[in-house]
Amino acid sequence: MTPLTRWTACFLVAALPMAVFAQAPVSPGAALQHRYSFTSDASDSVGHANGTLEGAAVVSGGQVHLNGTKGTYVNLPGGLIAGDKAVTFEFWASLGTNRGWCRVFDQGSDTMVNGGRLDLYFSPHSGAGDFRLTVMDPNPSERVVRVRGNLDNQTNLYVACVLDPPSGFMGIFTNGILAVSTNRLTSLESVSTNRFFLGRSLFPNDPPLNGSISEFRIYNAALSAPQISDNFKNGPNAVLK
Repeated sequence: MTPLTRWTACFLVAALPMAVFAQAPVSPGAALQHRYSFTSDASDSVGHANGTLEGAAVVSGGQVHLNGTKGTYVNLPGGLIAGDKAVTFEFWASLGTNRGWCRVFDQGSDTMVNGGRLDLYFSPHSGAGDFRLTVMDPNPSERVVRVRGNLDNQTNLYVACVLDPPSGFMGIFTNGILAVSTNRLTSLESVSTNRFFLGRSLFPNDPPLNGSISEFRIYNAALSAPQISDNFKNGPNAVLK
């Protein structure tokens, strides 16, 4: 495995000429809602919305290890972002070789609505030759930002996914650098918050994730670019107020 370097991130951005880039919002008051550090289990040290390890998922060395077998994932409670007007997801992970449409996280509904799951997800390896952030906006339409290539075999990778309907901003940051964004996000209201999985898709035929996650955080606002840069530099074990 090789780390995703600054040069690699810039190359990925350059490879996507049709991407729409927007300025990241400024949100000095962003509050950390949930934090999963996987020191011994899937406990939430901030919001106390504790998760459960499913299948062969195991916590060791400060990471939850997911081996890519069916039924292996972290099951988090529903309602984690219910009522939020904007949200940031950030995580540190080491990824193995994955198949198309695996997920780092996926939240939405158990049932199909207009052909979809009313979901919001990050796929590090889609079936279309990219990694992407996707949100239902508005149902039945999807809003997608994507970067060509995939994130297979990256170690100590940091990703932040920012969704801020008030400003229209929706973007992916890799290792503290903006990789892709749009200014066309309108709402999070079509996203169901009934289910939340780490390492599993809401669609049963999609493959599970092969990799490990050392830190997963959810904020109830859009982190700014400087905040994201600082979080990346401070690392997954930083003491947060």
